[in-house]
Amino acid sequence: MPFVITAPVIFLIIFIGLRQVPRINRDRPAGAIVGAVLMIITIAAGIVVPVADVRTAQGTEPAPVVRSAKEMTITVTPADPHSIARTYRVVLFCDTEDKQRQGLQGFRQLAADEAALFPYARPVEVTFWMGTVSVPIDIIFVAPDGVVSRVYRDCRPNRSDLYPSGGPVRWVIETAAGSGIKEGDRISIGR
Repeated sequence: MPFVITAPVIFLIIFIGLRQVPRINRDRPAGAIVGAVLMIITIAAGIVVPVADVRTAQGTEPAPVVRSAKEMTITVTPADPHSIARTYRVVLFCDTEDKQRQGLQGFRQLAADEAALFPYARPVEVTFWMGTVSVPIDIIFVAPDGVVSRVYRDCRPNRSDLYPSGGPVRWVIETAAGSGIKEGDRISIGR
């Protein structure tokens, strides 16, 4: 996680640099030069650090478009051609580290047509756990190509079991237990 320098911190750095100037013996030219150099270094550090931080936070890929959970849906197209596609409304959109860590802990029970969606900007291996989730759920891992790669069915509440993705994923979906989603099903996210 990048370190963020805020405006008050920059002002504090500049203030400290400016306070160094009077402490130098001004009767000697070297003292004035040292004070000026300290002030310039302090100001430069206050400018360079936030610029470097912005470059680090931007990364190499554009940030994903963040949508409201109210307008998002998940469509599951079964691998079995005789099965019917199902749609879930996204009621919990976990698009930040804090939201992903929290997940369904403390959230109400999901209806049969509702889901929590955990998107990742880049494919990544992840491990989920139940923590204090109070109802059984299914945890569905979706590979970068949109195909379900792993499903943990009927994960029980208040357990310390770990549920690894087993490979890079683009999305993780949590539904009420009994979703019927299977490995090989295709997932699409829409409005």
